[in-house]
Amino acid sequence: MPVVATYRLPVGADPHKLGEKIAVGQTAGSWNAAWEHRAGRFQDHLAHVVGAVTDHPDGHPRVRVSSRTPTSRATSAAC
Repeated sequence: MPVVATYRLPVGADPHKLGEKIAVGQTAGSWNAAWEHRAGRFQDHLAHVVGAVTDHPDGHPRVRVSSRTPTSRATSAAC
């Protein structure tokens, strides 16, 4: 079951660019060079942007990020 988190971003932020950073940070943020030999296997576990809204009435863009990984579930539950 995928987990989808919606983030309210600062006014003027690029939701696609910032959304990708959030997605990688949720799922691969703690990976370092020690895991480099397994990087190919990690690609299937990265979260990804599933939607962005740039014209929200309050002026703040929104981005939706989805993942199936436990890290994302913990992060999403706290948002």
